[in-house]
Amino acid sequence: TRSSLREGIKKAGAIAKQEIDDTLGDEYDISDLLPGSLTLSIFYTFEDKFAEALFSFPKGSFDVGLNILKNKYSRFNRESLYENPYSIEWPELDGRYVFVERENRGDVWIRIGHRENVNILKKQEVANNNLQVLRSKAL
Repeated sequence: TRSSLREGIKKAGAIAKQEIDDTLGDEYDISDLLPGSLTLSIFYTFEDKFAEALFSFPKGSFDVGLNILKNKYSRFNRESLYENPYSIEWPELDGRYVFVERENRGDVWIRIGHRENVNILKKQEVANNNLQVLRSKAL
């Protein structure tokens, strides 16, 4: 749950930048915990179930993110290298996905997520956005 994950992240030494219960995510400064990293964003479903962790790194640090994941998970999906050499995915682990990617503007991310909960979150975001549009039209 959100509360137990928050507790564990802060116990590990992360500094909370944003922890607001009625939002879909929390953000932490983890630069002292994970050398070369900037922030950790954790996203949750409306029921406070973990959906995805997003670790951000400075531009140009793709190899840092890649080495972190290689050391932890070793094998990765080599087929993904042919599609995009800056987005490498590891085999799915118990419904979780793990990959490192570099966006066109150079930002580097490590994403670790629970596929089922991310799909729930996406549906909830769409429903919430539709509700906001209906409310704004009613005003």
